[in-house]
Order: sequence, then C-alpha cells, then structure tokens
Amino acid sequence: MTEIRGESFYLYRTGGEARHMSRYEVAVPAVDVPALLAALDQVTGHLAWRIWQKADNGSTDTSWVLPPGEDGEAPYPDWSVTRDGDAIVIRGPWVVWPPEDWQTEPVVGWEIAYQDVEELRRALLAADERSAQKFTESNEESPLRH
Repeated sequence: MTEIRGESFYLYRTGGEARHMSRYEVAVPAVDVPALLAALDQVTGHLAWRIWQKADNGSTDTSWVLPPGEDGEAPYPDWSVTRDGDAIVIRGPWVVWPPEDWQTEPVVGWEIAYQDVEELRRALLAADERSAQKFTESNEESPLRH
C-alpha cells in the first residue's frame, strides 16, 4: 500500500515476510521488486509528485530520518539493494518502522522522501539486472524477472 504526502510517501508491506533489520534497513522477498517499482511509478504519476518537482526541493539533507530528539545512528546517505537468498536487503536514507509499531496484522512501513525516488529506482533496477545476469549465467529461473 502507498500513501502519498507532500514531500514524501509511505509504503507498507503486510504479511509478515518483510524483516525489519534497523531504522534504515529492511529485507523483503526478492519477488517484491516489481511491486516496489510499480509503487515508485504510482508515486511519480501522482499530482503531489508533479507539484513537488515544480518547487525548489533539491535538498539532500537526511537529518529528518533521525529519531526525534536523538542523534542516534546516522541514516545511510545512498541506496543499496543486495541479494540475501530469496530476499533483497534495502538500505537507504529513509525510515523503516518495525512490525511491533502496528496494532493490526504484521506490517513493515517505510517513509521515503521524493528526492530519493529515482536513486531508489536505479538501485532496485540494478539489483534486478544483477539477478537477471545470474539467471542467464546459471539457466535457473530468477524470481526478479518481470
């Protein structure tokens, strides 16, 4: 599920297969890559995205992801998507909320700034491309192929 805001959006993964690893890191099933890319397409097709693009929003400040009132661990400045078995591990300048923060079914939620959408898309596509290359080399079916 995607929830669009003025300068960022929220993305939620239900079902318990996502693993919250830290405030800035999550592991999701590798087969989720097409759905994640579709969510980014949904965001960039929304009116809020076009309004944000017209404004001067070129900041790369990630201090907004620090815990309120804390210095804490700094967020990753760049996006990284790596393969871990049947999962992908995504690290970046976002906030990842663990399942225990929700009172309903198991949910992992992320807040992603619009300024980070294209870099995240490139990281996901690169991971998908690496998986496709491994598929070609090994002749095994890749769960990341579209």
